[in-house]
Amino acid sequence: MYGERQPGLADYAIRLPPPRGEEVCLACHHTSMVQSRCIRWLGGLGCRPWNLSLTSVIILALSNMLLTFLLLQSETCAPEAIPREVEMNAVTEWNLGTLVKHEQQSECITQDYQPVSPANSLKLDIKLGRWDARRIFRMFDSVLVGNRFTELSQTYRVCLATQSSVEKLHSLVQVALHWTGPMSVALYAAGDEEFEVLQRYLVYLRRCYESIRERVIFSLAVPKMRTPKKQPRVFELPDRVDCAKPEATLNEFMSYVPSEQTNWRIRNVYPQNHMRNLARKNCQTDYVFLTDVDIVPSFNLTVVLDEFLRNDNCDKCAYVIPTYELDTRVRFPSNKTELIRLATKGLARPFHQKVFIHNQFATNFTRWLQDVSPNHVHHENVKTGKVYISHDVTNFEFLYEPFYVAKDIVPPHDERFMGYGYTRNTQHCIPLNVEFRTRNTLGSEARSGLVKNPGAFVPPFVSSVRSYRRSTQNSSVLHIAALGHEGSRRGSRHRTISTWNMDDRLNRVYEMYVTGYQFKVLSPVFTGHWGLQTRKTRPGWRERQNSANRKQFETFKKEVFARYMRDPLKMMKNAN
Repeated sequence: MYGERQPGLADYAIRLPPPRGEEVCLACHHTSMVQSRCIRWLGGLGCRPWNLSLTSVIILALSNMLLTFLLLQSETCAPEAIPREVEMNAVTEWNLGTLVKHEQQSECITQDYQPVSPANSLKLDIKLGRWDARRIFRMFDSVLVGNRFTELSQTYRVCLATQSSVEKLHSLVQVALHWTGPMSVALYAAGDEEFEVLQRYLVYLRRCYESIRERVIFSLAVPKMRTPKKQPRVFELPDRVDCAKPEATLNEFMSYVPSEQTNWRIRNVYPQNHMRNLARKNCQTDYVFLTDVDIVPSFNLTVVLDEFLRNDNCDKCAYVIPTYELDTRVRFPSNKTELIRLATKGLARPFHQKVFIHNQFATNFTRWLQDVSPNHVHHENVKTGKVYISHDVTNFEFLYEPFYVAKDIVPPHDERFMGYGYTRNTQHCIPLNVEFRTRNTLGSEARSGLVKNPGAFVPPFVSSVRSYRRSTQNSSVLHIAALGHEGSRRGSRHRTISTWNMDDRLNRVYEMYVTGYQFKVLSPVFTGHWGLQTRKTRPGWRERQNSANRKQFETFKKEVFARYMRDPLKMMKNAN
């Protein structure tokens, strides 16, 4: 009935000579064995039951899993995601020969950043946001927060606030490298194409630069007329991106933006005052250093400025930090002594000195330079880098547009001023119908009767004849005539006030001056702007923006007078 029985494992059991006359079967785990056996080996008393073997297998498996996990988490390359030590062409790349060099992140998979992590996406609903007073722009606060921004805001007393459109955002790299404290950056994007470029470039910046990933908080403003329709999302970048070329990378991203979008941007204004207010109010410190995105702080400015402000007890003081233009062929100066050395060689000069000297003239750079002399009482501060007040601004002019540090209680920028002209100075104020003439055009104006006594004429917003004559000699401008119209252009030598690059700081600075703020110049710290600027003909769209702001200014100066009942620069007296 049943076939021949096949031999089983038990039939082939290995039989060893028992130590004590007892047979031991090593096949004790076979299913036919129903009894638990112990193996006495070499007279030992050790027993290895079946459940102990199973426990060993489980422990071994868990150990392998743990080792695999630790291996995957380990890093095989340096975690620093910052540019490689390279010598760059000062004209083409962001650092323009800066003295600070770092090692770039080597190529590997296990890096300290997550390129496609949701942490790099903007935290906002594009359909929500808060509107400005006229419902022209929608704004979003704190859409992307640096990993250490909150910590740094509690450590330092001052925050750097700046703003930028997408095409200029590459300048942020060097600013963030020099400024080691918290930073607030307001971004502007119009339309889905530009919004996508912005998101991709932010991923690139946070991926490549630890300074931006750790210290910067971003906010966003979009126009009602061209609000992006797509919600923010996570964008992937190629595995290999060139962290040493932020400007070239941005230009590559921007090349995909259609020309129609570019033309729209030219026709519509950039809301500079909205952006400045947005950046400033997302700072979390008592003091704010409000700058433009292409203004680069001097090395170690954050630390020495913080030490100075910890001893400050003046609520209505604005601390001016002088700004110099730098030739693109030089490296960023490491200290004030190096800056002055460049200036004596013609490779650096006060900001806007050739374009519009009154922009920074009240800072009195001649006096600011004196402490470089070894015999100066504060020369030791220049050597150590300790910040002190060099002097007060005593010849305040309406056209004064300094970059300064102040407590975050100063008047906001007036958001009625947009685009170019009358935007920054109406925090300080510009006399409207002012026309600049060179020596060649002065004679004809004198003969026409518009100027009765050219040699004795002093405009109302210049504090003294002496300072006015000194400024005009330096800038080759002999006369400023108050006229009731802009006048017609007569060649390149005839320039009206509307052809100058007047910034939107003026409205706020003027209002600060009216309310009793004191402007004090600090040394030996400074800021830099790449490029020695020269006068160039403005495009027509800037002229139109300036004309629109000129009309707003008439209302603004009357409001300031009514609000404070003070007119220190006799703006109302000289109104038409």
